[in-house]
Amino acid sequence: MNIKKPKNGREMKELIESLKTDKGGYNKETLAFLGAWPPKKGWKQQLINEANQSYLQGQLENFKKEKEEKRENLMVEIKKNSQEIIRVESKEYKGNKFVDCRVYFLDKETQEYRPTKKGISFNHGVAKEVIEALLEVIETENYNSFETN
Repeated sequence: MNIKKPKNGREMKELIESLKTDKGGYNKETLAFLGAWPPKKGWKQQLINEANQSYLQGQLENFKKEKEEKRENLMVEIKKNSQEIIRVESKEYKGNKFVDCRVYFLDKETQEYRPTKKGISFNHGVAKEVIEALLEVIETENYNSFETN
């Protein structure tokens, strides 16, 4: 038999119905093909449930993959002034992950932000130290007026 594998329970139910014999039953070959030979009570519902479970598992894996991609491509923009932003993002180059902090200017022709040479990139370990140093400097120099969002 050359039949497309069902993606979900609805498609499995349609497949099961389409494989009925002229008399409305199922033959051994069909049940073996479906993985239901020898047939046990509730075999149709079991196949439908398994197809739904497989579909939901695939959806969950896709969701996790998308979430991981978003995490890997995390980007935060901070408005520096009316013409510039500071973009902080996680990047990967030649298998190495790093944090890139760069100033971008607003291109007046395209109205898109373009990178400048002003910026710095460092690995995640150094990023933690930089954050701690920034907080220490801000707290030491300007503790009374320092506010966070």
